[in-house]
Amino acid sequence: MRNYLESSIAILMGMVILGFILIGFTGCTENTVVQPLETMNKVNSPTADELMLNFALAYGGRDLGLYEQLLHEDFVYTFNQDAVNKLGPTYEFFTKEDELITAAKMFSGKPVVNSQGRTVAAITDIEFLSWQKVGDWEMTGDMDRRGSMRGVYEGTIHFTREGDRDFTIRGRQMFTVVMDEVSGDEGGSRPNYKIIGWQDLSGW
Repeated sequence: MRNYLESSIAILMGMVILGFILIGFTGCTENTVVQPLETMNKVNSPTADELMLNFALAYGGRDLGLYEQLLHEDFVYTFNQDAVNKLGPTYEFFTKEDELITAAKMFSGKPVVNSQGRTVAAITDIEFLSWQKVGDWEMTGDMDRRGSMRGVYEGTIHFTREGDRDFTIRGRQMFTVVMDEVSGDEGGSRPNYKIIGWQDLSGW
């Protein structure tokens, strides 16, 4: 049984909520199942900027189906090294499966019972107060990943909790995106970007 943080975004922006994470949002998830999304409408992100807009819409809307579609099969979230030092080597990175499990609980709007048996207040709203690109997208030079680019975003995000204090977190994050292709409406193909890497750049 592995302990998961209930969302990577809950720790990636600073020490201000570290205590909340460690006490309130760790827990066993062996009964958590990410439902198949074959029936979901497919979202298209023809540019990296539109992909990041969709990211903010998915997270802010707590839309797990949309969020899943934005992540590449080989997605990896890399924690800030200071976070690894505090939380232990288990939290060096998240795979796509890890991230979807944690996001499912974060987005559910329901209280969470953690591994200490404590009930943690439900998050009922996530609002992106700001979400700005810092600089330009840069090509990674990865010949195996067509159109692979890195970009840095800075955000301020407000979390509303039911029956508990709200909190706001802020910081910079680096995303690596890759271009895939999807079938066009009239045959042929069109570009579609997905997130393959997410690295926490915030200071702890």
